[in-house]
Amino acid sequence: MRSLVVLFAVCLGLMCFANSVSDSINDFGFNIFKVLPAEQNLFISPTSISMALTMTSFGAAGKTLQEMLETLCLSKFEERDILKSYRELVKFLNEKSEYYELRIANALWAQQGYPFLESFLKVVSENFQAPVEEVDFVDSVQRGQTRAKINKWISDVTNGRIPELISADDIDELTRLVLTNAIYFKGKWLYQFDSEKTQKDVFHSITGDVEVDMMKISQDFEYYEDENVQVAKIPYIGEKLYMLVVLPKKGRSIREVEERLNSKVFSKWIANTSLTKLDLSMPRFKFRNRFSLVKPLMELGMVLAFTNYADFSRMTPVNDLKITEVLHEAFIEVNEEGSEAAAATAVIMGIKMAFASPIVLKLDRPFLFFVVEKSQNLVLFMGRVVDPTK
Repeated sequence: MRSLVVLFAVCLGLMCFANSVSDSINDFGFNIFKVLPAEQNLFISPTSISMALTMTSFGAAGKTLQEMLETLCLSKFEERDILKSYRELVKFLNEKSEYYELRIANALWAQQGYPFLESFLKVVSENFQAPVEEVDFVDSVQRGQTRAKINKWISDVTNGRIPELISADDIDELTRLVLTNAIYFKGKWLYQFDSEKTQKDVFHSITGDVEVDMMKISQDFEYYEDENVQVAKIPYIGEKLYMLVVLPKKGRSIREVEERLNSKVFSKWIANTSLTKLDLSMPRFKFRNRFSLVKPLMELGMVLAFTNYADFSRMTPVNDLKITEVLHEAFIEVNEEGSEAAAATAVIMGIKMAFASPIVLKLDRPFLFFVVEKSQNLVLFMGRVVDPTK
């Protein structure tokens, strides 16, 4: 089988409560988050991964397509509705703002001379704003140049934060298509932390106490708490996006909170916040992750697409393609001014809560965070901080 590469820099327990494509993206993100490495810092872009795989699904058919849609939590939607939602989403996320930088981009890198169906290329190009560029994966010299070209495209979109998603080992002479998605965000807090108030403090990581730079602010924030978690929305300037921080209550593990997470729980957190005076402490942190998502996706039930039984007959009449790799890399930096985040995904295909006095919210133990687009409650990025020093 020839290969298809998707890049992003047994279905037991799979939860899909989606009422919209945004919910689908969120649920898919929550599901894949649970099967990625536990008890370590983690950062991904559900939006990036979902978009790259959804593009790929429009070339799939039969059981292969069914597995992909179920894994992506999209099986309840008609294809025309999925296309309309993604078409509007790409346009919406790329709207210019004077307050923050946010951009998302897609591209297809197709082997020159290979018989891709025009119908597939048209659907992806028109609905995901994914231009198609013919390249050469077959010739070894040209393949190196192609890899450099794709990596430069990703680096440009992510402002240099994901400089080399694809390594030389990720593509070979059997690669026929690389589908890429890259997303970048940089925003300043609406209420910035005073750097003069930042001081050394203790963070209780899973493996032991570590010293961190702890930022502090006393301000009114949207806040919610229940018997399991404390939740706060930290808005960015422009107030169209915010970071949601989720701290498990003492006696609750971060893993317990993650296991219960789905779009219904997430929506409850968001809907039930109320303006509350908070004494908020949050560590500075910066880290990146790079993953192959093949095994996690297979664990969620997307199996056939990676085998010689894959059916991508809506992509090529030859139907000799399978996904050989799904790569995802993401970067996040949070400081007193705001945060910067970037992610890239590539699919490589080859041949087959209110109180009278301030509430203390001190993020001094493992917590979850989400960068959320406010109008659609869409999770652009999500992560787990276990040790801010790593």
